Amino acid sequence: MASDEYGGTLEGASVLVIDDEPGMRHFLTKILEPRVKRVAQAASPAEATKLLDEAHFDVVVLDNVMPGKTGLEWVVEQRRKGFYADTILITAYADLETAIAALRAGISDFVLKPFRANQILGAVSRTL
Repeated sequence: MASDEYGGTLEGASVLVIDDEPGMRHFLTKILEPRVKRVAQAASPAEATKLLDEAHFDVVVLDNVMPGKTGLEWVVEQRRKGFYADTILITAYADLETAIAALRAGISDFVLKPFRANQILGAVSRTL
């Protein structure tokens, strides 16, 4: 595992990355993989739900705008089922309405696209 300013905070964490864009999933995995215990990827909310049925994740890094269902809609649906992992919402389209909905859904942090690696690592570190 990489040793850096995030130290031991991240090394025991399991992270689920949910984004419909393969490039973004790859970027997030490349940033997180050397620093955390485990990273899994899902290309859709439906795929993420299946992964959650199989394993526990400490943190979910979730895109908001995806085909079929938004990240926020998925989080609300999962909360009703009893899923309460810390969730970081990433989006290029931030407005006050989305921010309020994110807070109400229990989102732990909000990261605007485009972002840098240190912004995601900082968000994951803060949620742990």
